[in-house]
Amino acid sequence: MWTYRRCLLNSGKKISAKMVISFTLMKSKARNPRNVGYKCGITRVEVESLVVTAFRDVLRKKQSGYQEVLRWLDEKMKQGRLS
Repeated sequence: MWTYRRCLLNSGKKISAKMVISFTLMKSKARNPRNVGYKCGITRVEVESLVVTAFRDVLRKKQSGYQEVLRWLDEKMKQGRLS
């Protein structure tokens, strides 16, 4: 459990990297010349919001060990600045 928690605390870059990869994959389809007229209907802010919400939901079920992470996620949502 300690190893999992330690990885989670250092996962700020991992969360962001996964979110960026997801967004990039969605946007890359628009850059493909074969997909003329394609437009991604999901914005980066929407992807970030979904990622933060998913992490909050999972960590709330775990409760005790992740209060600091949950406070950070809640603060990010309140600020409206997810990046």
